[in-house]
Amino acid sequence: MTTVEIYKIQEAGEDCVVFNNGEQRVRVNFSNEKLYPYFTKEDRAADFRPLIGRDATLPYPVSASSEAGYLSIAVDIQRTAENEAHVHEMHVPFSSIEVFIVGRAVGWGNRR
Repeated sequence: MTTVEIYKIQEAGEDCVVFNNGEQRVRVNFSNEKLYPYFTKEDRAADFRPLIGRDATLPYPVSASSEAGYLSIAVDIQRTAENEAHVHEMHVPFSSIEVFIVGRAVGWGNRR
């Protein structure tokens, strides 16, 4: 079982997405997909534009990283009548993750 934390999708840039939970701000800089080269980092960012303002989950604790990898992000969180949560989980390639707390950077990765 994975522990997650709920954020709001604050903004989607040209090739990144920013999450905010009131205490910390997390910026995920996407990288181009290696397995599916027809999905670009710009395509990944565009996927989040219609979701701005909605809830999303990130693994807890989220930490800054300059090592490229994949991140699991759950979006479109909906509750059923039985109080079960249904989510759409996305595994997205990233080049770096930046974490900011109370207006100061606590760590960041080099943007590639």
